[in-house]
Amino acid sequence: MNALAMEPLGLIAGVGASVVGSLSTFIATPLGMAVGQAYNGTVTPLIVGFAVLALGSLVLMRWAEATRAPEPQGSQPAV
Repeated sequence: MNALAMEPLGLIAGVGASVVGSLSTFIATPLGMAVGQAYNGTVTPLIVGFAVLALGSLVLMRWAEATRAPEPQGSQPAV
């Protein structure tokens, strides 16, 4: 997925990779803290956290695909 996100960036793909890495860390930190704070001595909060976050990411991915603008016919990817 990250390689597909970097494709349109071309020569500045390194900057794009650092932005994607930073954003994923900044988003994952509070989500991980929320799951960690729910710890009650069992594995249940971890399982629920995996399920909820996986479902959320699936919903976001489907939404992003549905709202993406269609590519023009015969277009070539940026090199």
